[in-house]
Amino acid sequence: MAAALRTDTHGSWEPALYGTAAIGGAVDAARAAMPGNRLVDHLAVCALENRCYTAQNTFLRRYEGALPASPACNADCLGCISLQTDGAAPAPQPRMRFAPTASELVEMADHHLSGEDAGIVSFGQGCEGEPLTRDDTLIDATREIRRRHPSATIHINTNGSRPRVLARLVDAGCNSVRISAISFTDKVFRAYYRPVGYGLDDVVACGRVVREAGGQVCLNLLTFPGLTDTARLADRGASAPRRDRGRHEHAGGVRRAARATPRRRARQLHPTRVWACAIVGTLVIDRLSRAMKTGIHPEYHTDAVVHCLCGNTFTTGSTLPELKTEVCSVCHPFFTGTQRIVDTGGQVERFRRRAQRAQKS
Repeated sequence: MAAALRTDTHGSWEPALYGTAAIGGAVDAARAAMPGNRLVDHLAVCALENRCYTAQNTFLRRYEGALPASPACNADCLGCISLQTDGAAPAPQPRMRFAPTASELVEMADHHLSGEDAGIVSFGQGCEGEPLTRDDTLIDATREIRRRHPSATIHINTNGSRPRVLARLVDAGCNSVRISAISFTDKVFRAYYRPVGYGLDDVVACGRVVREAGGQVCLNLLTFPGLTDTARLADRGASAPRRDRGRHEHAGGVRRAARATPRRRARQLHPTRVWACAIVGTLVIDRLSRAMKTGIHPEYHTDAVVHCLCGNTFTTGSTLPELKTEVCSVCHPFFTGTQRIVDTGGQVERFRRRAQRAQKS
């Protein structure tokens, strides 16, 4: 037996509602309705093999629908639950290996939101990197989802690294954000997230962007006992939003969801669940302590326009200095911090050979 306090008033996450016989038929129905959409097969693995509740809800067309969008990330979190770049501990699930198109995202969102009990779709799932690295794709998808479903909540879970991109996303129709943080002390923040091209000022600015647009702002606060729960760091975290133009946004506070009707709002799922990081324990705390001492994760330069081998032109928070030729997140997700590049099944070499053949012809 253990003492426990219920903190979530929603009954939508009760285990009895998941893993039912209905999920198999729902996946088959989605495959028939969206042939060729790569998100269907990807989320089917999440729902059937990894037993992800959000993925199951996506197929059952209820509550929150998952829209994973990015195989790339501009951070290298010690407790990442989809990719561990140094091999010190296994990730509980694989990182997605493709970059969905805007049309694939819209089709999946449309399928989910057409359900009677569906009210929200979310970019930024546990099986992907940082969704804001897919700036133009997300903006195009959000604009079309908003056009088709004017009363839905369009939510994004993000590390808060790109406020300018988030502002464009809000203009396109995103009205809810959950920003992950571990601490508003720079040393602790950088030791855990190992960010590239962004800092705490960007994280706070992202919250301000959505707040000033009238959306809801939530804080996904990672807790490490003995570190982030001390009175000094708790006070610093509470005062950080206040320092931003003198106004305070309560962490996890509910804001009015723009353009939501009362009927639809009653079904919307408030996205304040805090992910239980699979590697939170002595291993991560030890790595966090060592990272804080060594300070080996400097911030590199900010946005740079890069021309990829595949022909894409994209903007990234890092120039990936170890690569002689840049590659985009569609071809080769990048992960930094120690400036190591993780190959994704030889995609870079395939694009290099394709580019060479094109030059010869």
